[in-house]
Formats: sequence, C-alpha cells, structure tokens
Amino acid sequence: MKIAAFGEIMLRLTVPEHQLLTQNNMLQSSYTGTGVNILSSLHQLGAESYMISQLPANRLG
Repeated sequence: MKIAAFGEIMLRLTVPEHQLLTQNNMLQSSYTGTGVNILSSLHQLGAESYMISQLPANRLG
C-alpha cells in the first residue's frame, strides 16, 4: 500500500533537562508534525509512505 500526505515538517527545539533557555547553551532538536507522525507510524507497519511538501528557495530551505 502506498500512502502520501501533504503538510509541513516542523523542527522543534527544546532545552535539555527542562531548564529555561537562559540556563543552558544547548538545544535538542526533533522533527515533528501530524503528517510526519502518521507517515512514520504507517511506515513502521509496512506501508510505503511519502511526504509531499515544498521548501523555500533560500539557504534555510
């Protein structure tokens, strides 16, 4: 089964150990978003999954 989802992938930045941003100079990153979560779960169950999105035409994209 092939499954495709539309959406964006969000980059979540968190401070380790539940500290405040001013208490630590490191950030942990993780990728999230409803489409990403659903597709990754379906992929682990054996489905062929694709994420359809668009990135900006700049250095960040």
